[in-house]
Amino acid sequence: MSDQLHQRQEEEYFSIIEPLGDSASVCGYCHSGSDSSHAYGLWAHNLSPKVMSHPCNRHVYQLLMDRGWRRSGSYLYLPDRRSSCCPPYTIRCSASDFQPSRSQRQAAYRWRKFILNPQEKNLNHHKTPSKFDLCQLFDFSDLPHQDPISNTTRHSFKIRLEPAEFTQEKFELYKKYQTEVHGDRAEEVTSKSFERFLCTNPFRSDDSVAKHACWLVDDKMIAFSVVDILPRGISSVYLVWDTNYAKHGLGRLASLREIAWIQEWKDTLQFSHQFNWYYLDDAGLEAARELYSKP
Repeated sequence: MSDQLHQRQEEEYFSIIEPLGDSASVCGYCHSGSDSSHAYGLWAHNLSPKVMSHPCNRHVYQLLMDRGWRRSGSYLYLPDRRSSCCPPYTIRCSASDFQPSRSQRQAAYRWRKFILNPQEKNLNHHKTPSKFDLCQLFDFSDLPHQDPISNTTRHSFKIRLEPAEFTQEKFELYKKYQTEVHGDRAEEVTSKSFERFLCTNPFRSDDSVAKHACWLVDDKMIAFSVVDILPRGISSVYLVWDTNYAKHGLGRLASLREIAWIQEWKDTLQFSHQFNWYYLDDAGLEAARELYSKP
């Protein structure tokens, strides 16, 4: 029995990677038509949740991420910003210090009003308070489906955190998003590419890391984000959303929801940051500043 326990403990520290070296590909941002996006890549067949030599037993991927690496499925890459046409930069947000800006508060309150009062046309009518509880803003669990005063029927809304696995509903939403937002051809968006990109992950020895956060309105999925829950925070991998809800700014709301999770879980999971990629042209730089700077 002790030998089996010792073997399991050793496997906790065992990672398998396959270096691929430098690569160049067509840029997914500017679609330049040439191989103008450069990165160093590797296949991660298994990433251990612990590092034997590290005093805090920190997750291997956490250490790589702190050094600028990110993943797409089980492919890990470190962008070469000096030679890439659209260099991405790592953005890290301290959830404990985060205070939402005025536009973020407005977006969150517009969403709440949309859920609670679907008949109201002017979602910008009321002012938003300067201070509010970000965690409570996404909590609709105690509210009745029917408004007791106006007798209007409210939308039901919930976010379901589940394993990063294929479902037909997720795939159909992903296909719609890729074709309508990114201009992919429908025949190129396959269930195999979906699984490779959004389900496959290198955390075989730790299934608590890679998750799908599924947004449901009236039991219909309108968005889902791929997130990695790591020792020091949540890493945002990808977001898929229904274009019928484009006006609600689901990308901004998803970031706020992840920050709220970190604030809720920080005492039990001992983490404090949200990690994101941003493509920083002038507009992207301003968007990053607006999202993560203090008001």
